[in-house]
Amino acid sequence: MDQSTSRSRIAQTITLLTRLGIDEFIDPVLSENDFADPDLEIDASMDHRIPGSASAEMLRQAQRCLFRYIGWLEKKALPGHPSFAKDEINRAVRRLAELEVAARVARPTLQ
Repeated sequence: MDQSTSRSRIAQTITLLTRLGIDEFIDPVLSENDFADPDLEIDASMDHRIPGSASAEMLRQAQRCLFRYIGWLEKKALPGHPSFAKDEINRAVRRLAELEVAARVARPTLQ
């Protein structure tokens, strides 16, 4: 099987799982509840899938969480674990960009 066929099958599988609603079981989805737990908020902000129905406020909250995480990495982790901290900072910055793009197209929150 060549690479293009493999990619096509992966895309078809993901599309099928999404239509069946099974994709939520594969990757956790970022939600407001994630921010209620201080032990989970950073992991959720970094790794949970961004839902298409996310509010701009929730995405901004995830960004604020990541800014705090980057600050912690620079102050605490970088001196003792420079390789890990640099990789995590790069990963957090990429995620911040993803959240920013999602926030720009997110539905506005009515107040």
